[in-house]
Amino acid sequence: MNTKLKNANFEGSDLKNSLFRNTNLSFTSFRNAKNYDIDPNNNFLKKTKFSIPEVISLLRVFDIEIE
Repeated sequence: MNTKLKNANFEGSDLKNSLFRNTNLSFTSFRNAKNYDIDPNNNFLKKTKFSIPEVISLLRVFDIEIE
């Protein structure tokens, strides 16, 4: 891991233009945060907290369609 943000709190934050790569985000809270770019394949996510609907952005890296 290049960056360790374990237990960080981004609740309610606007993370526009943020990019998390090779980051330990375990136990971090993104509840009610928006505009983050997190690839679950390139970050460590354990017990990381997200809110709907923004959590759907984690699926962007997969070639899928959500209806």
